Amino acid sequence: MENNTSISQFFITEKNYEYKNKKVYQDKNDIIRATLLKYKFACGNYIIIHPNGNFYQKLGEYKQDEIAQNLINFEYKSSLL
Repeated sequence: MENNTSISQFFITEKNYEYKNKKVYQDKNDIIRATLLKYKFACGNYIIIHPNGNFYQKLGEYKQDEIAQNLINFEYKSSLL
């Protein structure tokens, strides 16, 4: 995914969780969690957001290669809408 210029990947942590990486941002005001993560899962959530506003959400643990496969499937389904 890093070589694909049409994809922006970044990471968001809960507030007060420090992670030293330039692509990691804190959800300091809990806006992301309150808007997109209605249920509390301790680790391993991700969201794929399509430019048309559709999104795919995975709650709980996952394998890294699962994100790429779900991105391909989601892009295809979103293009049909």
